[in-house]
Amino acid sequence: MSTTFALVCGASFGAFSLTLLIAREADKSWPMALLIAGGSFLGALSAFGTLASAL
Repeated sequence: MSTTFALVCGASFGAFSLTLLIAREADKSWPMALLIAGGSFLGALSAFGTLASAL
């Protein structure tokens, strides 16, 4: 269970970091980039959490 939790958190943080990088490269302001990346993080966390609970 702890391995699944670590994988879910790691994948979600990876999605957050990648989205933040893309948003900053698109010349978005820091607050807008963080808002976009935060939405991506929550979406990835929810999706991976649902997948983990299904297993």
